[in-house]
Amino acid sequence: MPPNSDPWPSPATDAFSFGFPRHADNHKEFGLAELRGGKLIPFPNRNFVYPSAMPYADWLVSPHGVAMDAHDVLWIVDDGKRAGIQEIPQGAAKRLVAGRWVAT
Repeated sequence: MPPNSDPWPSPATDAFSFGFPRHADNHKEFGLAELRGGKLIPFPNRNFVYPSAMPYADWLVSPHGVAMDAHDVLWIVDDGKRAGIQEIPQGAAKRLVAGRWVAT
């Protein structure tokens, strides 16, 4: 399991999302997961939350802030920071709302 998890509850469904930022430990596990059936499942899918050779804008580099609002809309802030790497590459820092990137 990735280190330094913090749970964020969904007020509408009682589900929990867990973020695993990479700014303190540049781990190779998933950056975001949902607790289902007692197991952490990469959320929304493996390609989006594991380190990748895809452009930084296309995957979660270091999700630092995750919240679910009263309408069950997931809000994510990806600060793009990774331990041991000073620069933040273009596209690594971003905000996601309801499954759409809204700014970089």
